[in-house]
Amino acid sequence: MNLSFEAILIGLVALAAFAIFAVCVTSQKVYVATAVSLYMLSQTPQGHTISGLGIATRAFALAVLATACFLRPQAYTTRASRALLATTICGTGAYAVEIYNHGRSSSAIVPAVVYVLVGVLLLSASRTIDAAQLRSGVATAIAGATGLSILLALVAPGTGLVANRLAGIFRDANSTGFFAGLGVVISVISPRLRFRNILLGMSAIALIWTASRSALLAVAVAAVLTGVRVLITNERKRALKYAVAGIACGAIIWASTARQNLLILRTQNTREPGIEYTMEIVRDRPWIGVGYGNNPVEIASTPLRWLAQDGVPALIAVMLAYLIALIISWRHGWTAFLVMTFGITSSLFEGWYLAGGSGLFIAFWLAHTSTLRQPSTSAHPISQEIPIPNVRRNSEFRTR
Repeated sequence: MNLSFEAILIGLVALAAFAIFAVCVTSQKVYVATAVSLYMLSQTPQGHTISGLGIATRAFALAVLATACFLRPQAYTTRASRALLATTICGTGAYAVEIYNHGRSSSAIVPAVVYVLVGVLLLSASRTIDAAQLRSGVATAIAGATGLSILLALVAPGTGLVANRLAGIFRDANSTGFFAGLGVVISVISPRLRFRNILLGMSAIALIWTASRSALLAVAVAAVLTGVRVLITNERKRALKYAVAGIACGAIIWASTARQNLLILRTQNTREPGIEYTMEIVRDRPWIGVGYGNNPVEIASTPLRWLAQDGVPALIAVMLAYLIALIISWRHGWTAFLVMTFGITSSLFEGWYLAGGSGLFIAFWLAHTSTLRQPSTSAHPISQEIPIPNVRRNSEFRTR
């Protein structure tokens, strides 16, 4: 690990900032926002190895999130995220197939351990942190990330833009697009969020600017499902509003594609080499694959990546995770199903769904957990409502 003096100094500054937060504010929202922000900032751009500073930042972010799990201003009667539990179990099965097929090498064991530990931490968060605090914390972190990304692109285009696409603070357009798309979905399902319109505006701008086709498709699928539901429930005014918003977004996208320097609907398939390589592996080694991280080309899709790495058994684990998570989310309510649909659609073209070390993994599952039905009760008897007896007024004190 490459921990320089600058990295240590940044860590100390972050620790001091977190200490100020902890002293001045006792809201779980602050801890969630801090943890998600730090974890998103440690997002490793594609094609780059994670540095010592990135590892330290992720570990610190997880420690902050763990602190939020033990900070209980109130006790909540919650349900643990069964969709996350099912996904963690299926993902553990996929990693077990990898370790069994390709030996007990550190390249397979370390990601498996990280995946399980992060899954357990998120399950703990789903039981101890209020849903409103979770959603507000994730929304705050995404709003800050998208706002800083847009500002960076305007002030320093050489750093914030890659091929005229918004790469932002993550130096990767697809990662920025995912967080922006998640921000759009959260703002739509959160009518009581104070900065909802700000989050929606910045996320929409960032989403279009990133030209991330996977994120745009995930948001489009969520938008279509929302429109169908609005029509079924006979909410014509809302249907008209969504239709106008959809037409406006479509016009913006069409206008942007007319420019040569920003092609959101570009037809070239930059991921075709990964698809072709996966098909070759399936023909040669359908049941064992090539091993974790041994792909000579980038395979962005979660199902295809695991199929190439560990064959059909790992692919079955991925598909079971998708199916069970969708069924459980549907039973938890419309918002949970909508967020899950967005996540699965995105992961069909990105490889984060079974990657516990990914910032996308953390942000998505906290956002999904925040949509679960979560009635709350106060843990402090003094704050509970005390019934007042119905005392009749004495007629002598009545005014005539």
